[in-house]
Amino acid sequence: MSTSLLRLVLRGLARGLLCGLAILSFQGITVPAGAQDWPAQPIKLVTPFPTGGSVDGIARIVAEQLKNQLGQPVVVENMLGVGALTGSEFVARAAPDGYTLLVAAPSLANSPLMYGRNVYDWQKDFTFISSISVQPLVLLVKPTMPSRTMSAFIAQARKENGRMVMGTAGEGLIGHMAGLLLEQRAGVRFEAAHYRAGAPAMIDLMSDQTQFQLEPISTALPMVRDGRLRALAVTSLMRSPALPDVPAIAETIPGFEAINLLGLVGPANLPAPVVEKLSAAMKSLLDDPIVQRRFEGLGTDVRFTGPEDYRALLGRQAELWAAVIRKANLKLE
Repeated sequence: MSTSLLRLVLRGLARGLLCGLAILSFQGITVPAGAQDWPAQPIKLVTPFPTGGSVDGIARIVAEQLKNQLGQPVVVENMLGVGALTGSEFVARAAPDGYTLLVAAPSLANSPLMYGRNVYDWQKDFTFISSISVQPLVLLVKPTMPSRTMSAFIAQARKENGRMVMGTAGEGLIGHMAGLLLEQRAGVRFEAAHYRAGAPAMIDLMSDQTQFQLEPISTALPMVRDGRLRALAVTSLMRSPALPDVPAIAETIPGFEAINLLGLVGPANLPAPVVEKLSAAMKSLLDDPIVQRRFEGLGTDVRFTGPEDYRALLGRQAELWAAVIRKANLKLE
């Protein structure tokens, strides 16, 4: 082969190689179809908890504000069933296009363990976007209950030796889990009465069917403010701004904390540009003083973190509740 011909062949090969590399490079940095102009249609925001509950209230504020941030309707869908597994699994199996999202609580990690149903892996089957808020609970009793302090309440529980009845919004939900943590940390036992939601449980508490309830501050505040129920203590490490005169359980049991950490997640493999847009939108809306006051009015603390910090926060919560679940031998069907 002549030198000239060899040069022509080599030039052709080089051009072909450069063209191929350019195509591969372009494909590598090009976002999936639809992600570039996301969102171009309404977004479904799944909450695996009942309408009117504390998580539902937060979800609706977030949906309203995300609509303003993103320019598309954000529709809350309450998808109940099997300790929040149904709604969470639905989102885990949804298309990773940014149009199906989940307001996640600690049940995201807890429920598969409690129910023995590994329908998803919470660490692998979701894309973490941001945390939203931290909801402390409040220990509610009737105004006529003789125990006026947490120490007196624990003493009464020890005296009754398992006969004190705790109402919950549902077996395995955060109020029940907080009660189990209280049993384990205080060395007492309770009898649990499980309801389908917090409201009917509080109605029975007011009529002496139960003796106490651990309920998110947001849903308990109306009953506390009008005197139908008394707030004995809160479950955050520090006192809540919503109930500044109510002590924390941690003042009696050091280190006691039972909070409902809420966050935003989507299916695994959400495109990075979608995650970035959502995380930025969440930061913007949670930085808004008006939104912060609305959260405050629900007894909820705004807590924004980015994707990795939110994953780490949920991981620490998962470790805490996994230990409680195993110690209580809690197995649900």
